[in-house]
Amino acid sequence: MRNCAVIHAENVPFSEDILRDANGQTIFAYTLISMSFCVTWVLFFAELCRAMRCRPWNSRTWVVRHMLILFLFPVTTSCYFIAAFIPRSVIFTEFVSSCYLAFVIVQFFFLIVAYFGGEERLLSKLDGQLMKKPCCSSCCTCQFCQELFSRRLFSRLRIFVLQFSIVHPLTGFLANVCAANDEFTSGDLSFSDSFIYLKVVAIVSTILCMNSMMRFNLITKDYINPVYRSSPKFYAMWTTLLLASVQLLLMSILGRVGLWHCTEQLRLETITTWYNCFAMVIEMTLLHLLVHFYAFPSHIPLDKPHSLLSRNVSTSSGEELDAKIDEEKKHLLSKDV
Repeated sequence: MRNCAVIHAENVPFSEDILRDANGQTIFAYTLISMSFCVTWVLFFAELCRAMRCRPWNSRTWVVRHMLILFLFPVTTSCYFIAAFIPRSVIFTEFVSSCYLAFVIVQFFFLIVAYFGGEERLLSKLDGQLMKKPCCSSCCTCQFCQELFSRRLFSRLRIFVLQFSIVHPLTGFLANVCAANDEFTSGDLSFSDSFIYLKVVAIVSTILCMNSMMRFNLITKDYINPVYRSSPKFYAMWTTLLLASVQLLLMSILGRVGLWHCTEQLRLETITTWYNCFAMVIEMTLLHLLVHFYAFPSHIPLDKPHSLLSRNVSTSSGEELDAKIDEEKKHLLSKDV
């Protein structure tokens, strides 16, 4: 095994160095992520064109919120695509990606609240209902696995989601600051580098956010998923959140145990970060392909759910939306029986 500690080459290569030393495998890898990059943007523009045909016009606000959430996949793909071609930009592109991811997570949380017609209607609808914890099986009925949904629990879930929108971009900003002082190397697991400390903080924040989002989805999915198909979008974002926070650390560990090695020109950390960029581009494209078929389901007209929602939000009672949700829930329960 090569001793990576004695390599005196540049830590991160320039773009021209990549093109000059490219071999068959490198060309294939860049061709693959270029195709993935194009597919992601084609899918997004296809969704955008369909959204622009949405009627009536007062439903456009909801369509825009959906498109901002779906825009997560082109943004993340583009950031890691740029980082793969310009390795020295990886810290900045990860920071941009983390900022938009934090924005989308908060946007999705409050979009679910808006589906109920606001926070007060959500609390009045769900207050006192039993909620399963994410770590428990669906058939478990013990007291540890169940909890009552309340205003206090909702406030706690909201805080854990909102903290991610602050902590995650902040760790990305600190990574850029440390990198400017030559104290941050992406993928470096040594305790003298700030990468591992910032990554641990980001992962703890991610775990709190993922747990809160999962618990919130479990209590609300029976009401809104039959009408608005929220679960596919939720699990796609949940997976994106997991990959963006944990994958680089896992790949760094795999590199340390010898799954791949440094070369005469590149350090192990550079190769690990490179692999992570390639993997993220392909993974985001696959997730976008899955979400594409659930973004605006063909059996639900675009104007029907949004116009219905717009009328209910503007009124104080919202009986029509409650009746629709209860009808869909009864239909699902009858199918299960």
